[in-house]
This record gives sequence, C-alpha cells and structure tokens, in this order.
Amino acid sequence: MARILPRALARTLTSGISATCLAFAALTLTGCGDTPASSTPPPNTPPPNMPPSVDTFTVTAPAKGADGNYVMTASVAVSDPDQHKILRLDLSASGPAIIPTQSIAIPGGAAGTYPIRLTLAGNAPGGAYTLSAVAYDEQGAASAAKTATFTLP
Repeated sequence: MARILPRALARTLTSGISATCLAFAALTLTGCGDTPASSTPPPNTPPPNMPPSVDTFTVTAPAKGADGNYVMTASVAVSDPDQHKILRLDLSASGPAIIPTQSIAIPGGAAGTYPIRLTLAGNAPGGAYTLSAVAYDEQGAASAAKTATFTLP
C-alpha cells in the first residue's frame, strides 16, 4: 500500500530508505517495508525453452527382405513450439532382443515428417517389440517418448 507523506516527514524518512523506493512525483513509498515486491520477471527475459514434440510415429509390419533380414518403414513427424532446430531423433526398442538406442540427425533441423527404413537381422527373436522415438532440440530439451509397436514372427 502506498502512502503520500508530507514533504517534511518525507525528508526525514529518506535517510534510511533506498532512493529506488521513492516515486518522484508525490514522494510515495512503494515496494518498501511490508509491501511485497513484484514477482514479475524483468522485461525482455526470454521464455523458458519448450521441448520439441514427436507428433506421430508409425511403423509398418516387418517383412523378410531378399537378404533374409526383416525390413520395416517408419514415419515420424517432429515439431518444436519455439521454432528451435530439432537436432536429432533417438530410436530405441524393447522386446525379446536388445536393440541399442540409435540417433538420427534431422536434416537442417527442420520440423516435418520423415521416413525411416528399419532393418533387423533375420535371426532376431520373434515376439512383440516397442519402438520409442525421442526428439532433441538445439537447446537440449527432449520430447516425451512416442511409441509404436511391431511383432516379429
């Protein structure tokens, strides 16, 4: 709460009060004593970085190729609400076989939909697999994982 003080009283109070607490026009005290300070961030403070998003992630059923390996195609759509470049997409899988995480660079860091060709060894154990995709932007933020499933015979 601001108070207007008589000039004589204001002069006697200013010796113990920071000049930044006085408004010049009417010598009103603001933001001093029991008046809570503003929690508004200073102007021109950039907003926090928002993480990118894996918007869609689909994978086709695996088929044995001529070389005996399983081949699938996937489609992944990525975006970033801050318009930051999307540096990479990490793919990992869980299931009957260990499939280590692999990173794929996003060309030019642009948001969009990208096709991915997946190849698994022909002797990979059959069963249900869950493939996860996580996107990373140039500021280091990571998206939530988006999953797709496939089954090897």
